[in-house]
Parts: sequence; C-alpha cells; structure tokens
Amino acid sequence: MALALGKITHVLLHEGRKNIKYISETVPRVIKWSKDLSINGSDDLAAKLDDRGGKVITHAKGLAYLFKKIEPLARTRRSPARKFNLYSVVENAFGIFSTELAELGISYEINKTSASEVEIVANEMDLITVFSNLIENSVYWLKHKQNGKRRIDVQLHIDDDHVIVEYTDTGPGFQGGNLELMFEPGYSMKPDGTGLGLALAGEAISRIGGQIEAKNSDKGAAFDIVFREK
Repeated sequence: MALALGKITHVLLHEGRKNIKYISETVPRVIKWSKDLSINGSDDLAAKLDDRGGKVITHAKGLAYLFKKIEPLARTRRSPARKFNLYSVVENAFGIFSTELAELGISYEINKTSASEVEIVANEMDLITVFSNLIENSVYWLKHKQNGKRRIDVQLHIDDDHVIVEYTDTGPGFQGGNLELMFEPGYSMKPDGTGLGLALAGEAISRIGGQIEAKNSDKGAAFDIVFREK
C-alpha cells in the first residue's frame, strides 16, 4: 500500500505542477495583454486573451479534478467501518452519475439475485471510491462510442464466503496485454488521462481487504471485484 501511495503522490505532483506551471506563466501575460488592449484596442490581442483565458480555466479545472480525486486519501479521520448492503452501495454510485448517464443515453442494470441482500463491512468512502471510479471510467469511453448500445451491467454472486461483483460495459475494452497495468498509478488509456482513477479504486479495495481484477472480454471492459462476506 505504501508503494502504491508513493506512486500516486508522484503522479499528483507531476500533473499538478504541469497545471500550475501553465497558469503561473500565462496569467502575467494575460495581465500585460489586458493593459495593452485597453490602450490599443487590437483584435489580435483580444483573440490571444480569449484563447489563453480559456486555457487557464482548463488548467484550473485540471487542478480541481486532481484535488477531488485525492480527497479520500487526504482525510486524517476516517469514519469507522460498518455494514453496508452491497446492492444499495452500487445503486447509490450510479445515482451520482444519473444526469450524465441520461444525457449520454447510457443504460445500466444491477442484476438482483440472492446476493443483493448481502452486507459487507467497509469504510463508506472506500466503497464510493471503488464504484464511482469504475462508473466514471465507463462513462468516458461510452461517451465516445459511435455505434451500438451504451450499457453497463453489474452482477452480484456469492461464492462460499466471498461476494463477487462482475462489472462490465460495452465500451472498447482493454487493448493488448495491458491488464496488469490497469491499476498502476500514472497508467491511462485515455489521451488526456492522469492514471489516477483506477489506481485509487485499487487502493481503496485493498483497504477493505478485497480484490479487483481487470479481465479480457469481447464485449467491452470487464472487472471482477471480490469482497469477503461478513
């Protein structure tokens, strides 16, 4: 866990410094151009201001995104682990993305079985971190899907004293032999990805005492999440 946290910190520093460098270098130019524009009224300067202003906002949002991602790690006082109904946890995680799912036409189904009544003992923020990052990842890839159904399926099973969550979507899935890298901090298949989302999900599941695994599938992305039944 300490090694993974060290890697996550390295990614955060790298991505954060990138955004801060751009903002710190650009804002003085924007201030200068604003003064020049008030004197000269140049269309060229106005266009530059508009372009750089938009990019500063983008980099500021990048910082806000990083801060949001690491919020679970920054909490010095963690709420005690308690019992949660796993079906309700997954359902609530989808609720976080309800607006985005509706706008993008992404459907989802949580398969209701006998495992739907199972309770697990965990920290609430860890559970939210696991499933919200999986759903956020699916939303990103399904948003770019041009043809076919945009869908996420979740199935819950009981196997001896373990609860298995099979999570799949109809996105592009995983390319090549990169499954072992999916939860590695800094690794991302997204062109503009930070490689933090699934890394944080993996970190959270390890704190719970469970396991998460990315799998090859001809239908899209697939993950198996294993919890010990309490």
